[in-house]
Amino acid sequence: MASSGNGRDAASERAAALQRISALPARERLDALLASKDAAALVQALVGKLRRLFESSLYLRVHDRAVIMENKFRALKRGLDGHMIASDLRGERPTRELIAEVLDFVDDVVDELGTREEMSRLRLWAHAGDTGADRQIAVWENTHDLRSVVDFLVDETRRGL
Repeated sequence: MASSGNGRDAASERAAALQRISALPARERLDALLASKDAAALVQALVGKLRRLFESSLYLRVHDRAVIMENKFRALKRGLDGHMIASDLRGERPTRELIAEVLDFVDDVVDELGTREEMSRLRLWAHAGDTGADRQIAVWENTHDLRSVVDFLVDETRRGL
């Protein structure tokens, strides 16, 4: 049986993850479960698309680590309503628009994988959803008080326990 670095096998890790999700209130439990399923479906679609490109001898541009780290920072700082460096490196584009492009990029493999429903939820989230960064920014913009942001984070953490 495969074992992770901390000595737990995959089955016990899955059981622990389900236990954490089951400890959440019903609505949050559903949101967490769907979000993890949607994220897994997106990763699966990306791998499927990259495999298809590889088999066709087509490749994607490999970006410099600095660009990737900058976009990660921007996502954490500004959430879905921010901007990221576009893949053509010609400037910034809205994060929501870039997420829609990724979903378009993998669209031709999702039916084969049976993940159309998950991609639809991701499209809705990219269009109108939010992230933890978005919620923290909203608290800051409403209060201009860092203590309120910290209180919000504490409340969010307590709800997740």
